[in-house]
Amino acid sequence: MALKKILAYALAGCCLLAVAWVGLSKFRASAMDYAQYAQERSRQSMAQLKAEGRRHIENEEPDSAIACYSLMEARMEGKLTRPDYEMALDAQNNLGYVYQYFRCDFALAFDYYIRALEESERIGYAELQPCLHLNIGNIYSYFEEIEKAVEEYKLAIEKAVEYDRPEILLITVHNMISDYIAYGDFGEPQSAIDRYKSYRMPAGVELSRFVSNFVAGFEAYRKGDYDEAYQGFERAKNDIDTRIRPRSYHTSASIAMAKSCAKMGKYDKALELLSSAFDGIEPEDNDIRIDIYSNLARCYDEMGDEQNAEHAWYHYYKISYEVFNAYTGVRVQDVLTRQQIERQNAATRALIQRQRTYAIVSIVVGCGLLIIIMLLVWLYRKGKREKQLMEDLYRRAIAQMQLMPALQAAPQHVVQEVEAVPVGADEPAPAPPAETDQLTEVYNHVQHIMATSQEVFDPGFSLGRVSDMVGEHPRRVSQAINEVGGKNFSMLLAEARIREACRRMADTDAYGKYTIGAIAESVGFQSRTNFTSVFKKVTGLTPSEFQNMARKQAVG
Repeated sequence: MALKKILAYALAGCCLLAVAWVGLSKFRASAMDYAQYAQERSRQSMAQLKAEGRRHIENEEPDSAIACYSLMEARMEGKLTRPDYEMALDAQNNLGYVYQYFRCDFALAFDYYIRALEESERIGYAELQPCLHLNIGNIYSYFEEIEKAVEEYKLAIEKAVEYDRPEILLITVHNMISDYIAYGDFGEPQSAIDRYKSYRMPAGVELSRFVSNFVAGFEAYRKGDYDEAYQGFERAKNDIDTRIRPRSYHTSASIAMAKSCAKMGKYDKALELLSSAFDGIEPEDNDIRIDIYSNLARCYDEMGDEQNAEHAWYHYYKISYEVFNAYTGVRVQDVLTRQQIERQNAATRALIQRQRTYAIVSIVVGCGLLIIIMLLVWLYRKGKREKQLMEDLYRRAIAQMQLMPALQAAPQHVVQEVEAVPVGADEPAPAPPAETDQLTEVYNHVQHIMATSQEVFDPGFSLGRVSDMVGEHPRRVSQAINEVGGKNFSMLLAEARIREACRRMADTDAYGKYTIGAIAESVGFQSRTNFTSVFKKVTGLTPSEFQNMARKQAVG
């Protein structure tokens, strides 16, 4: 007896180990398959992966679709171009679609939709938002939160029209009508239908014929013309022009036809339509089963068949519990709560950042104003000093003009005069002490000529001419100017002409209307540029500054 128990326990243990080994093998195979899948497609572009993912959905290969779109989503962590990043967001939306319709994991699907919506709003990817609002509305519809679903559907319709997404517009209109038929009048759907009908639908868009017939049937349904409604829904059922989950549209059309029959009292026909809707659906199509059982139960209730109604409600609640259990509802609510918290945190961070920015801007502006004030004070003081300096220089120039001997203190720079010194008038060697008195006499004679003769203001006045007027050799005159005056003839001549220019500019009554160029020419300068340069070296002021000071003195 004990041996039998031991053998039984050993057999049970072997069975458990076998089951565990099979499960581990499947897990490892799945992990290896995904790793191999990722490696094989590592060099594919985002556009190629997006096209491949769509083929997987059309072929109803959810595992491959999830692997493909997960690869695209993983690339969001790297550096992507704007189009590639938008395709990565498309992949997030498509992952939500796969988990919603092929895995019935509504909480995970809802999480993908919310994250994709937040990111699309952040980067301004408006073209994806209609699809996201549609999918979020579908989640709310599954949980029978119809008001929230309708709100999302309306957003999807408006954005689909605005951003020219006809395929989203068609699906959204169909889903709104299906909810209206299932749950009754939960609002005014006519505005959405009018928006759809006013949109210029491009040719060849999937579901365009189906939705056109579906809308026609629905409008007749609302008017109470249930026979016409039945025919419209039947035309839609026979013309399902889409490759993605056509069974769901076949079921919605059958349910709408059954509703029309029930309204006309044709319950047998309604039950036949609803029962035939089970044909062709796959084991994972639990959402379709839920719709069929709920409508079967309502039809039996209207017929008064309590037993069959109870049986249909039993299957409805059983599948609903498996798909939409309380834990799933909590997870969806957790996603919403997390979204609200993240938005509030983002708003708080933005507020803090704005406050920091304002503080930095205030400090920068304050420092800038302080610098400007200090600069203005410095400029004011500088201007005041320059004004005082100009007045001092003006008074000095007037004093030099009045006291000719004081001009010997002028700067000893070599000034390029208009006329060059004649050839042969080179400076002599320093004279012996015995000749100093004679050289002084010659220099004084030259100074007298510079102060009294009008020939000084002739542009052609030269060392040769002043030598003739003195009665000495040019070399002797040049020697006297150099050794006694400490300057050359060009500087001496320039100072005499500048003194006369100052006198004329100071005499505003006689020369107030003369231009600087005219005064320069009248005292022997042929170039205004040369005149300005010499004037600045002799007086420390420009001709314009001196003239302005003279005019102010005359007015004051």
